[in-house]
Amino acid sequence: MEEDRVELESEEKVVNQITEAYARHFGVPVPDRFLDTEVVAELNEFNTDLPISIAARDVALGNETTYLALTKNAHLPLFRRCSAFYNELAGHVDCGDVPVGALSFFGLDSKGNHLSMITDADLLSASDKIRLGNLAMIAAGYAPNTGFTAASILALRTPFKVIVDEKDNKKQTAANAEIATAAMVKLAKATGDEVFAQSKIHTRKMEVGAARDFMRTYGIHFEAPKVKTIIGGEVFLPTAEHANGAEVRIGPIETKKGRASQEGVVGHTNAKGHFEVITVIEGDTFVNVRMLNCKDAHIPITIVAGTNQTALTITLVAGTSSL
Repeated sequence: MEEDRVELESEEKVVNQITEAYARHFGVPVPDRFLDTEVVAELNEFNTDLPISIAARDVALGNETTYLALTKNAHLPLFRRCSAFYNELAGHVDCGDVPVGALSFFGLDSKGNHLSMITDADLLSASDKIRLGNLAMIAAGYAPNTGFTAASILALRTPFKVIVDEKDNKKQTAANAEIATAAMVKLAKATGDEVFAQSKIHTRKMEVGAARDFMRTYGIHFEAPKVKTIIGGEVFLPTAEHANGAEVRIGPIETKKGRASQEGVVGHTNAKGHFEVITVIEGDTFVNVRMLNCKDAHIPITIVAGTNQTALTITLVAGTSSL
């Protein structure tokens, strides 16, 4: 039976290809080496640098996760104390101790509705307005809160801000590491593909089975051909216009480690918002669409091998893209 090469569609497969090809090339006598000097140089580079890049990225992601947890733990006490401050302030207004106009010192409306404190940035902003509002209260001659004081909020805000700033730094470091590693994996994949191309030329006079056995020693693997399926449709912008140039990927949303996946087949929409990609993926997966200034879309789909689905309609929502 004819077999197809197993494509390097995952990071793990790329690493394995590079590692095995590197070991095989330098494990045979010099006269038997057939890879050209450029590919050998790339194998040297990626065999060393790719594992280092992946390890650095994983460490960065671990640090980000740690600080996300620390921030979450520090967020709640400050949130509760700010809420208690607002409630005490509202009580003083209700009792006539403080005029309703004093609420504006803290950015509150005349009903004393609490400021949004959902995000870390919101909470930092609200707690700082409490600090400034308290100073304005004193300057205006009004008695400040005595139960839940601005000083007690500042005592929680200061370390919280340190954690948030560090979390943001860790998040950016992780994002940079992911981008750098993804770029290196892409280049390493190209090297792996070139090893396959040169191996095919080198074994062109061999019997098919023997050629495959030879190429397997370079980390090139084969499998029975899979049934191909066409997935297609149209993508629309939030304005209802056709999305031109949107990235469409058929595959999982995340890896097993919870990171954004890059596996699967990728295509792009044309000027009329139409896309059509061919995949060998079967079963439950996602159509993932990315476009600048739009939220990433993840549309669940069940693929039956050989049963084309070409009438999908996807409408994007305005927001921040992961591109």
